[in-house]
Amino acid sequence: MQIKRILALSLVFVLLCPLLLYAETLLTDTDPVIIARGLLCAAVIFFALTMGEIGIADYFRKHRVRSLPGVLIAAKGVRFLVSLLVIVLYGLAQFPGLIAFTSNIFICFIVSLVFTTIIHMKEESKNNTLS
Repeated sequence: MQIKRILALSLVFVLLCPLLLYAETLLTDTDPVIIARGLLCAAVIFFALTMGEIGIADYFRKHRVRSLPGVLIAAKGVRFLVSLLVIVLYGLAQFPGLIAFTSNIFICFIVSLVFTTIIHMKEESKNNTLS
């Protein structure tokens, strides 16, 4: 089951990143290499955060069901804080293409948030039909 989630999330980012790179190359005058560097950074960060959230949620779903809603809310909060921290660090380092990087972070944030919400909804509906 975990392999399917990893492959699905990988496919989402493999399809999303080239589309964002193409769109931002057309819309901005930022160097495509700079955009690609930011996209790679965002994809790796959100892939790790998403897989971590799914793993933690699976553990709590099996062992401590009452704590699951709090854990899911905390995971979303951590994802948000990490996003803000990455944007601030990128800006403080004065790398070029801050607006493109921020838009990439925002889009990856939304996509990973939707992905995890769908995964959690499927798991909850599966658990409700079993009980």
